[in-house]
This record gives sequence, structure tokens and C-alpha cells, in this order.
Amino acid sequence: MPLVDVSNIKKVPMAFFTATNDEVCPRKYAMRYIPQIQSETTQIDVEGEGHQWFHTGANTEWFMDNLIEQLQVPNSAETSFMQ
Repeated sequence: MPLVDVSNIKKVPMAFFTATNDEVCPRKYAMRYIPQIQSETTQIDVEGEGHQWFHTGANTEWFMDNLIEQLQVPNSAETSFMQ
């Protein structure tokens, strides 16, 4: 049983970069949980890379372009709790 019931995630948009050769957190496990999340999700494959890539290679133009594309500016209704 997972520590967190990810189906309770309903408001926060989430982007997942999954390395196709990751042996620490295999893509197949991520793909088991991502569909359970109730909020908007995006999954992006990092083809041919493993877990270490996120430490050594996640500074490429490809990664940064995809990361920036996933960022969302909240609207005032979403940030009203902060005021």
C-alpha cells in the first residue's frame, strides 16, 4: 500500500519526467500512479536515460524548455488563500 493516496491530489497540476531506463524509479511504476491523480497531469519521457540523468543531465535545453512549458501561473482565485 502506498504511503500517500495519490487519488486525493485534485487541485495541483503536476508534470512528471520519467526516464525510460530508470532502475531506481522505473517508468512502469510511475505510470501505475500518474493516472490515479485527479488533477491535471503531464508525463514526459526522457528517452534512453536512467535515474542518474536527473542529477547529471537535467540541465539541457530540451529539459529546460519542457520544464518551463509546464509551469503555470495561478490565477487570483487560486491564490486567494495567501492573502
